[in-house]
Amino acid sequence: MKKNYFMLLLAATFTFAATAQDVLLWGGKDTKEGSFDGGLNGWTTYGVADTSANPKPNTNALWNWTSTSNGTPSAFSNNIAINSATKANGAAIFNSDFLDSGGDQNGLGTGAAPAPHIGALVSPTIDLSAEKNGVAVVFSQSFGNYQSKTFLQYSNDDGVSWSTTFPILNNDVLKQGTLLPAANMVTKVQMPGAGGTSKFKVRFVFSGDFYVWIVDDVSIIRIEDYNLRVNKNFYATAENYSTPLAQIRPMPFLNDIQNVGGKAQNATHTLTIKQGASVVYVDSLNYNPFAKSDSAIENKLFKTTYLPKVKGAHTGTYSIQGTQKDFDLTDNNVSFNFVVSDSTFAKERLRSGGSGEVTPSLSVSGTDKSWQYGNIFHVNKGKGFKSGTMEIGLTNAAAVKDQTLYLAIKEWEDANNNGTFFDDDDLGELKIVGFLEYTITGKEVAPVLGNAASKLTKVKIPNFDDDSKPIQLKDDTYYVAMIEYDGTKNLPTTPTPKLATSNEPDYVAAQLAHDALNGAASFTSVLKLNDNVFSGFRGIVPMIRWNVVPNTVGADDIKLAETSVKVGPNPTAEYVNINFNFEKNMENIDVRIIDMAGKSVMNATYDNIQTDVKTLNVNNLANGTYQMVISTNDGAITKSFVVQR
Repeated sequence: MKKNYFMLLLAATFTFAATAQDVLLWGGKDTKEGSFDGGLNGWTTYGVADTSANPKPNTNALWNWTSTSNGTPSAFSNNIAINSATKANGAAIFNSDFLDSGGDQNGLGTGAAPAPHIGALVSPTIDLSAEKNGVAVVFSQSFGNYQSKTFLQYSNDDGVSWSTTFPILNNDVLKQGTLLPAANMVTKVQMPGAGGTSKFKVRFVFSGDFYVWIVDDVSIIRIEDYNLRVNKNFYATAENYSTPLAQIRPMPFLNDIQNVGGKAQNATHTLTIKQGASVVYVDSLNYNPFAKSDSAIENKLFKTTYLPKVKGAHTGTYSIQGTQKDFDLTDNNVSFNFVVSDSTFAKERLRSGGSGEVTPSLSVSGTDKSWQYGNIFHVNKGKGFKSGTMEIGLTNAAAVKDQTLYLAIKEWEDANNNGTFFDDDDLGELKIVGFLEYTITGKEVAPVLGNAASKLTKVKIPNFDDDSKPIQLKDDTYYVAMIEYDGTKNLPTTPTPKLATSNEPDYVAAQLAHDALNGAASFTSVLKLNDNVFSGFRGIVPMIRWNVVPNTVGADDIKLAETSVKVGPNPTAEYVNINFNFEKNMENIDVRIIDMAGKSVMNATYDNIQTDVKTLNVNNLANGTYQMVISTNDGAITKSFVVQR
């Protein structure tokens, strides 16, 4: 059982901002019990025996108090820490990693309470006799997840019986990842039905297998009368951050909403889309009434779809408005951005603090570090279009210079008709239509993380069957722009390429919306680690873009600026000077001279040029007009000249 493969940094928006209106009933950062100041302070802990097919006596699966922000040194998760307001005076921790391994990477299953296990942290008895509408629990947290679940429960009878679970962080799609908040991650959990008793207790429960859950600054506050909110963790965006105008299909929308107040009221749920300052789409759903006590409306599609007609940047905003004055207006709306482009498919959105890098290795210490990682795009209108360039983001190019990547465009056919992407390679579900063996130069463009205008390295992908022909696309077909790495060719200590990633947006709700709309499936990313396949990740995508262009576009698809290349003298008798004036250094420059019959009559290649002059001897060319096609990884430009003697 490998614990540390594909350690991704995931961002989750479980944040809650306390307001002056909150009525504190118990605990908080200014109390010893709430802040775990110096110890557990009346909180108790116990481990529950595992009930799996191979039960283990995990009564030792206990929570502990830690005087530091990250607790007992572990085998794989020493970097998981909490950044709570009172981290200096300690916190409560369930260290699944240490309980399983004793802190030894070679000691899996030999610790005091081998995983999987269940550990509960139970509050002291609290008097909530006056609270009839339920209460909310607010706390700071940090969570490192492999395949575990975290949840809260309450008891109104001093722990004799417990409520149903209130899930906190359950990453069941990816089944691993790490929540490492840069700021204090504060979570609020509504508990309708809790309280009205002097024998109230609440418990935090970790159930599963690795890594760590840290909790601090626990408080209980009163549920207000009127408080509506949109769910900022589940809302449908566009299926890509950037989609070519010709390839967009109707966009469905949904957004989970909740009434977290103690009373019912009428409510309107609205989605508004703007292009610039202009409103281009509005749709609303009415709920009369919206029931009280944490009633949730989930997975309900808006009545209409949106199909953009022009290119440009868009902003969508989900909002909810009730007939009563809302207790907290900060959670009544959530916005997302998307771009209707000329030719570019992209999943990532760059913003400050929203991007990073990943080495998708199966085992950090193993001998096989091979992987395949790519983004999935739906081509709506393939007829008349072809594959252009692929754009890749590497963050450590210099460290992996001369290593090889395999860049591929793959066409997906659901051979077993089960709607699951890349689940049966034996059936040939992925067909390679474009392929390039790419040697890393060490000077690839490193994305400026957080910069929406960041450039990536553009690479032309030849047709797999015939590199003299373009990759013609098909209607209503899924393609994956994929990077493959053969880790068996390198020593275990050899550094592996790191891909730039984006932590936004979350496409899970968009996938559900497309599935609900006539079964029009939507997919995000796919990762293959040996025989392990992961798809539909939540909250992270690699920075791999794909350009799709009309067949009428010139030979190399994307045109460079006119000022980047000058050719002369024109006309000429013996030679042609090529004056290069690029905005940046170009690694690979290909020059082809084509006669009026379309035949290539001369070729030349150059490397590492930004500003320079190169001379071609054209003595052997007959009088006439010629086209000079200058191609780079960033695009191409065509210049005409005449040979005249």
